[in-house]
Amino acid sequence: AQDRVPWTTSRVMGSPGPPKPYHIERAYPNLQFQNPVELRAMPGAGRMLMLQVDGKLFAFDDDQDCDEADLILDVGAGLEKMRAFGFGLHPDFERNRELFLVYSTDIRNVENAARLSRFRVPIDVPNLIDRSSEEVLMTWTSGGHNGSTVQFDAEGMLYFSAGDGSRPFPPDEFDVGQDLSDIRATICRIDVDRRDGDQPYRIPDDNPFVDVPGARGEIWAYGFRNPWRYTIDRPTGRLLCGDVGWEMWESVFDVKRGGNYGWSLFEGPGPLRTDVTQGPTPIQKPLTAYSHSLGQSITGGFVYRGSEFPELDGAYLYGDYVSGLMWGLRHKEAEVTWNPVIAVTGIPIITFGQSASGEPLVVSYDGSIHRLVRNPQGDRQDTFPTKLSETGIFESSKTTLQLLTPAPGVYPYEIAAESFHEGVSKRYHVAIPEDQSIRVAKLKRQWKYPVGTVFVRTFSKPDDANGRTVPIETQLIHYDGLSWQPYSYLWDQSQAEAHLLDESGGSYPLEHFGLGTDDASSESWNVHARSQCRSCHTNQAGGAVGFSLENLSDESIAQFVKIGVLDQAAPQWWAIGKTVSPSDEHAELEPRARSYLAANCAHCHRRGGGGSVALELEFSHPNESINAIDVPPMQGTFEIEDARVIAPGDPSRSVMLYRIATGGVGRMPKLSHHDPDDEGIQLIHDWIGSLRAAAPATSNGKTSRSLKKLIGVLQSDQREVAIESARQARKNGDVLIEGLTLT
Repeated sequence: AQDRVPWTTSRVMGSPGPPKPYHIERAYPNLQFQNPVELRAMPGAGRMLMLQVDGKLFAFDDDQDCDEADLILDVGAGLEKMRAFGFGLHPDFERNRELFLVYSTDIRNVENAARLSRFRVPIDVPNLIDRSSEEVLMTWTSGGHNGSTVQFDAEGMLYFSAGDGSRPFPPDEFDVGQDLSDIRATICRIDVDRRDGDQPYRIPDDNPFVDVPGARGEIWAYGFRNPWRYTIDRPTGRLLCGDVGWEMWESVFDVKRGGNYGWSLFEGPGPLRTDVTQGPTPIQKPLTAYSHSLGQSITGGFVYRGSEFPELDGAYLYGDYVSGLMWGLRHKEAEVTWNPVIAVTGIPIITFGQSASGEPLVVSYDGSIHRLVRNPQGDRQDTFPTKLSETGIFESSKTTLQLLTPAPGVYPYEIAAESFHEGVSKRYHVAIPEDQSIRVAKLKRQWKYPVGTVFVRTFSKPDDANGRTVPIETQLIHYDGLSWQPYSYLWDQSQAEAHLLDESGGSYPLEHFGLGTDDASSESWNVHARSQCRSCHTNQAGGAVGFSLENLSDESIAQFVKIGVLDQAAPQWWAIGKTVSPSDEHAELEPRARSYLAANCAHCHRRGGGGSVALELEFSHPNESINAIDVPPMQGTFEIEDARVIAPGDPSRSVMLYRIATGGVGRMPKLSHHDPDDEGIQLIHDWIGSLRAAAPATSNGKTSRSLKKLIGVLQSDQREVAIESARQARKNGDVLIEGLTLT
């Protein structure tokens, strides 16, 4: 196309179901923080306190026009590997000015590095808190999961949580979940207004385990993995806790005195390990739990007692960091009576706060603060297109959808590096309402998209029996002005129409599409649930993952700029390289491998992308900035001695290679196709082998059995035979070698 044609046929608006009753809007639009973790109102001061993960504590006026926050404490100064996690204010704060902070001087597994400390806040709040006044109340071993909520009950007792200290893999690596001699994996209760000898606090006499031999008397409840935010509801005294799950479940617990909440014998409602000795009290199941098809990291909230939303009075509000969904919950004892999704926020919810009057505040890990507001569209349902022909994206007649012929104003595009999907081809389109433009910025997450922008990807498979290629699924992501909403349309056997699937996705045999196979019953096409799609297509990833300046050709960018799809090409001061197809054997090895990681991994492993490690795998980052080369793994070594995320020159010590190849719980990408990407595995293997090691390898050659077998297969003349045997074994339900997709 030489001239821009306005897209005027869009019917992608609203939602296929009733809109949620609430949404969010910026509460303090002029303030931006860096990786915040806790927000609280300062009693009687008209100010708010915000803690960042780097240990900086800020105070700012509770005014939507506030444009400046005052730094009042920096516990991270001079500590390279510290992290701050949570804080609380004494019930008598207006008089005694006591603030209690949980942080770690070292995020690695270090004895006594995690601590609960008391500070005193000056009456003149902009003044810095005297760091030398810190009183350390308690220390314990630091590590991966830290919990670290601080709350007070009606009697003035302080509660704080500690995670199990583990990395995400393996589960409960220090076996503390059921061990009452260790305060990790617990919620503790102490009296900070009294001392016990030289101990700067007192253990209440009515704590449940004070008389149990070998138990820590501070423990109130145990068996938690990573209790990331809990609340104590003052009118009822109930303690409701969001506990971050492992591979399957995210849980809300109604925590009782002496309760055992199962970790790591259980993950939420499901049994997990059998090699752990149960603690002395019965295991309590979650009040409610949701699977990883809806979210992957719960953020506990609070019981609403404000006045702006009387319909929510007494409801427990909580959310998910990855999917951005927000729920409301009511229950009578162990029976849940109400538990809907009440908002789709589109942000990584790291914590909840409350204004001085008890109104909800939702904090995004990208540094913004939001308030909950009613959705003016909450009582109506738009006529959302349930057929692809009704979307206005492709040409259609009354009787058939003209196969993927774009409507005027809808433009195809091609990208260099695509994510891996076995045995399919893909077509891409972008559609922007009227003649508006995407505003390009240096960082993809800062691009501005017109409301109503739609990106489209269609998967097709070859029909060898009939000598044709047939579409099987067309995916849309729609920008509604706040976040990206994903939808999947499944093509029917006639190939004349595709139909909108519900939000749960599903698995469909290839015969559904009219594809003939020798064993159609063993072949299927899996459609992700919408919540799973949201885990990749986030605001931080910039909507369509592959639509970026480095991944589009120069010709495509020039054309899009000319016709106004993009408002500009790369800014003049921004020099980046270009991705290549990972399968292009004429290209150099380095850009092929980095393009592969950008296409398959960087949507999560980027700043603010939701990945739980500090990888920066965007293509624009040079090797020395991706935080992977010669870096020890944070999520387990898989029995690989002297393991590194990437061990330069030594694939056998590289956890990244293992994760791409494994079929176990450690597999990455988590939502990738079930078949092994043997070409991608070989590519990453060869690239790691080509990297120059910083020093001679110190490994004695010991690697996991699975990785030894993997490398043997990669180097074997029988590689293709082995891969095909592995696929057949998977179809038959056999497991030949634990942890390997290839086998």
